[in-house]
Amino acid sequence: VLSCLAKNNPASNCSEASSERMSGTGDAFTNRGNDIISYIISVGVIDKLRTYFSAVRGPVDGNKNSADFLLHSLGLLIAMTKFMSKRNVNVFDTKRPEDPTQLIYTFEVTELVGIVSLLYGMLLHSGAPSRSMDSVPRELAVQPVSIILAGLRMLNHMAVLDLQMLQRTLGEEGLSLEFRHIASYLIWYCSHVTAEELLHEVVLCVGYFSVLHLDNQVIIQSGQPPTVLQQLCALPFQYFSDPRLVAVLFPTLICC
Repeated sequence: VLSCLAKNNPASNCSEASSERMSGTGDAFTNRGNDIISYIISVGVIDKLRTYFSAVRGPVDGNKNSADFLLHSLGLLIAMTKFMSKRNVNVFDTKRPEDPTQLIYTFEVTELVGIVSLLYGMLLHSGAPSRSMDSVPRELAVQPVSIILAGLRMLNHMAVLDLQMLQRTLGEEGLSLEFRHIASYLIWYCSHVTAEELLHEVVLCVGYFSVLHLDNQVIIQSGQPPTVLQQLCALPFQYFSDPRLVAVLFPTLICC
């Protein structure tokens, strides 16, 4: 429902004059969406999802019901975030966005709904694997990859909704370390397994995390080598020559 509301918002993708003529319809439309999101928050759905996400340990590829639940839960969160993001014109606007549903506040107090803990639990629950010259990561099944991809997309949608909130929350001491390990592992994973879509979401997320934020840039530049920044610089030559791939990598390199 929320995905349809976000896609068909009468106030989006229209001229200023049209927006004024449709203001009554747009306000009613927005209010109904806000009511749905406020209800979801008030009954504690996001708090329960945070608890569930934080308890995941392992890639869940042997439990279809759990994997389906994670994927659909992330789909709900993405739809809520996209609906609220429709009213934000500039991701770099320093003015705090309106939060009539308390969605942004809820994301912050739940540590981004435990999505970083979910990704860490799925990928690194047994610790960081050895990365010797001849070591290769275990290839993940399709469903765990879909969950990880949805989790990264959710973080990127959060950045569009409120960049400062994402950077502030993701930059906290424990969370930033987990995020750096996740990004480093996934870049390494994608260097051995063909997963372009996954790699691009990681690169975008690192860019949002570090853009115009000196403390977060230090996190990306530090750690056991190769650092996340060094891994980005070591991506295949196509990312420095193919215009389509350059457009993915270079903005993040500049941000770092």
